[in-house]
This record gives sequence, C-alpha cells and structure tokens, in this order.
Amino acid sequence: MRWSVYTSPGRPAEPASRAARTAVGVGAASRPTTVGGVTAPDVDPQRLSDPGRWPDPARPTLTFYDRRSGERTELSALTLANWVAKTASLGTDLLGLEPGERVRLALPTHWLGTVWVLAGLAAGWRLVPADAPPDTGADVIVLAESTLADWTRDRAAGDAPAGLDGFRDVVAVSTRPLAVRFGTELPAGALDYAGEVSSCADVFEPAGPPDDAVRAQTAQWLAAANELAGRHGLTASSRLVRERNPASAGGIVDTVLAPVLAAASVVLLADDPAAPDPAWSDHIAQVEGATRLDT
Repeated sequence: MRWSVYTSPGRPAEPASRAARTAVGVGAASRPTTVGGVTAPDVDPQRLSDPGRWPDPARPTLTFYDRRSGERTELSALTLANWVAKTASLGTDLLGLEPGERVRLALPTHWLGTVWVLAGLAAGWRLVPADAPPDTGADVIVLAESTLADWTRDRAAGDAPAGLDGFRDVVAVSTRPLAVRFGTELPAGALDYAGEVSSCADVFEPAGPPDDAVRAQTAQWLAAANELAGRHGLTASSRLVRERNPASAGGIVDTVLAPVLAAASVVLLADDPAAPDPAWSDHIAQVEGATRLDT
C-alpha cells in the first residue's frame, strides 16, 4: 500500500512578496564571502528556508518516497519553511538550545532530515552529521525508531556508542507515515518530537548569530554546495533525484544545500537497505520527471 501525504504541522507561513523574492535572488548566483579562509556564497544560512527563495513557493520543493513503507510525502517551500520554523522553535523554546550548541542528527534517510538540517542552520546550532564518528560529542541527539537501537544496546566494540547518557537531551523523531507519536518505547526523559512540534511557533527568529565554529562549518558546506550547483548548472527549474541521507555530511551538501541554493526541487528516495532495487529508483525518477545528480 502506498501512503501519499501532503504534510504540514500547522498553518503555513504567508508567501513572500514579489519584492522580497526579487531581493533574495531566486536561483541566482550569489556574491562570494570569505569565512575562515573558505570562500562561500554570500547568503544568510539562517534564512535558507525562506519561501521567497523559490519562484513559486506553493509548488512542491521536496518529495519523499520510502520503498519499505510505500510512503510518498510532498512539501512545498511554504510547508517546508513551516516545519523548519517549528523545529527550530522546538529546539530553542523546549530544549533551551542556544547558537553554537551541538546537535547530533542520528536520523535515517527521510524528509525530516532536511527539516532538521535547515532548522539547525536557522538557529545557529553546530550540527553533527549522522555519519560522524560515534564518539563525536554533542549536547542533544535527534534519533528515529530505526536508529534508536544503535544508541541504546550494549556493544563491546570500540567504535560503538556507549548510550544516551552523554547527551543533555534526546529528541525521538518518528519516521513512520502519518505518525503522531514515536513508534517504540521512548528512551527515559526523551522528548517526543511528533507530539510536540505542532504546538511550536510558526515563525522563528534566531536568538543570535552563529559562533565562529558554526560559521566556519557552514561556510565549508555552502562553498561545496555552491560549487556543485554551479558545476551542474542547477536552476529553479531543476528537479533532482537524491538517495543520500540529508542528515549525513555529504547529504547536507548535495541533498539539502545545493538544491536550496539553486531553488531546485528534490525527490528524496529511501530504498530498502537490506535489498536495494535500482529499478525502483529509476521508475520513481521517470514518474517524477527528475534527473540524477552525479556528485
């Protein structure tokens, strides 16, 4: 069975005015700026999810397919911005996260990974990607049903995480279709994202600018994303198939930031890792009229 969902956690923000969209420069090249020796596009990373970046913010900008569950979820730029604002508000208001604090994104390939990346950039958090070494320190961990066991079971291997005790807060994100609660027993003291996010603020204003470490990290990601978008000639009319986890280090660049900088749309695919089927992803690409991005 296939789930087809147009999802919104609340009332979407109003579309940006034509003047605001022109000022942002939809799909246009940005002037470079240098941060810590890295030349990056001159864009405000705390405003990357502004719907005015897209020429038509009501059209789909992120479409997600999960082969195992049959889910198909579609978000416009307006809806994506609403999720980002609510998620950044959740971290700031409910968890007390401040700019510069570290958030580990222990999430699988899912559209909510894109939301958390953009929310982290908006709030100025220092993001720890899903594929960072397990002993990389963080203040908060964001995990899903499918990644919870990796952080709670006892394992003797030196590269295995010891558990959740090292994190100040744990956010449990359900990746099930139409989920309103986490799909397994919550870790002790964990915040259930699905149960809390809908009541969070629709508009987010950063508490302050990111610190130097966050600015340097973000500049590296943006420089790589801008180079990729330029090399492939990405524009607002581009529609891309991506299979790399948006919460991973590479996915932050090529699944999230490169398309956002170009105001392109993304079809994100989550295949079954136990039995991948290239024909499935090729079929979805054809159905969606999307092209693969060779990185």
